[in-house]
Amino acid sequence: MWGHHIGWQYTRFKYDSLAEITKFEHDDFTPVTKGSTISYMRHWIPMGLLLDLQDDTTDIVRINNGVNLIDNANGYTNHMFYNALDSDIKSPQAFKVRLLQENSNLDQTDVNSLFQVYYY
Repeated sequence: MWGHHIGWQYTRFKYDSLAEITKFEHDDFTPVTKGSTISYMRHWIPMGLLLDLQDDTTDIVRINNGVNLIDNANGYTNHMFYNALDSDIKSPQAFKVRLLQENSNLDQTDVNSLFQVYYY
């Protein structure tokens, strides 16, 4: 998750319009139904999650069951993400808890909703 996020950001910073992945492609997220038997989902990296926590755009995240979540989470920085990625963090859930703890539960309701949509 971190590698995809920071690599995309620095590529866009250095090469701008030459970068292969646009913001829309990086941030666009339509999850498969929870509990899906699709094998790649077991190792799936939620690469748009950090951008959704960082950007100040209000995205509508589409979910297969027809329910939409309006992504209002924002205000997080790469520095905050990096600081929360300590060696004891082994899952996206643990990362979320640490990120909220270290940042005075910044935007907690929206952060929890966003992680839930990403099935974490």
